[in-house]
Amino acid sequence: MIRHFHAARLLQVGSSDHSSDDGCNNLDSSSAVPSNPRCPANAVEIANPERWWLATADLMPWRSDPDAGNPCPRYADRDEIRWDALGRILTEIARRLQGGEYVNRGSSPSVFEVQFTPPAGGLTGPEANILRSWFDAMDAPRADAWHTQLEDGRRRVWQVWENKPNAWLPIRSFLLDYLDRIPAGGPFLATSIRERAVYGRKVLPPIVARRSPQYAAALERAQKVTTRSDPFE
Repeated sequence: MIRHFHAARLLQVGSSDHSSDDGCNNLDSSSAVPSNPRCPANAVEIANPERWWLATADLMPWRSDPDAGNPCPRYADRDEIRWDALGRILTEIARRLQGGEYVNRGSSPSVFEVQFTPPAGGLTGPEANILRSWFDAMDAPRADAWHTQLEDGRRRVWQVWENKPNAWLPIRSFLLDYLDRIPAGGPFLATSIRERAVYGRKVLPPIVARRSPQYAAALERAQKVTTRSDPFE
């Protein structure tokens, strides 16, 4: 069931850094995600912090450069981005997620603001858009810790680790986001989520469970999910 939904979602999402492109119709990352007037320049909004786990490069040995062999990179301004600076910010945000250092500003009970330290002079427009897209519901790098591919974010993840190999990167859970679809998916989807959560928690690398305890706990709660609209009430 979940694999079927996965295939359908890939057809629906017009992701700017998941699909391949053999031509030279480059995109400009400066227009990727609109700014959020609620957030200051040193903060991002993150929905459902428990659905994020913190990855280091060694946990994704299967990753590869999506632009390899393509004379035209997907983003025309790729080499102008300070990926190392983004890596430092993402690591800081990851540490704050780990420590529960985020604040609900009232926009939604599941949305929290996480602050970070910008580089000297601040982020450029394209860099700020990449950072916002990282935590955007539709554009976040998405996978679970036992997967061997990313649904989205392959270029962003690759570029950050190429330029800052020791970065900690927040990755959004593919499985836990299906909790929102239970009202439409019904008992069959709920059963699929329970089964995958049992499997995922069983094979979850210990380092991920220690580094991302809220994610590990969310997987355990998902093992008991029902068809209620809010399975964690």
